[in-house]
Amino acid sequence: MPRAWDYAHFIQGLNGTSNPRWKAVDSVRDLQAGDLVAWEIPGWNVTGKSTGHVVIVAPPPSKAPGHEGRMIVPDGERSVWVGVLDASSVRHRWDTRCGWGGDEGVISRTCLGGVGHAFIRLLMDAKGRPVAFQFHEQAVVRNYPISLARLSDEREKPAVPFAS
Repeated sequence: MPRAWDYAHFIQGLNGTSNPRWKAVDSVRDLQAGDLVAWEIPGWNVTGKSTGHVVIVAPPPSKAPGHEGRMIVPDGERSVWVGVLDASSVRHRWDTRCGWGGDEGVISRTCLGGVGHAFIRLLMDAKGRPVAFQFHEQAVVRNYPISLARLSDEREKPAVPFAS
């Protein structure tokens, strides 16, 4: 089974190359529902821990306070909160696995594991390329290489990013 670093490397390889079923997304501002956001944790091969993370961009399931049903919520000139589907035990902003509440969107520090809808913060450079992420307001900002991709319009064959 592919791991997060496999996805991150595959998406990084899309820049400047031809792939009939996948294409890189250059700017966070261009993200659409169904796009992938992936990053590799530097040094994972030394620590033997998590290789990174992959999420699917998705609109929220309801219009809860804070995001008002929007998939991308601006947070300054070079920062946005992006709605995602994710499988993690780590708390995110406006996380359905943790409960909802107040302007900060969380009522519990303990979250259920598994798939849920939440928001992650993506920080961008001047061209809108992702340069860092944050799971929630109090979380550490991680400056990892982040890749964005979407399925292309040519989907007559099954989209399989990794061939054996």
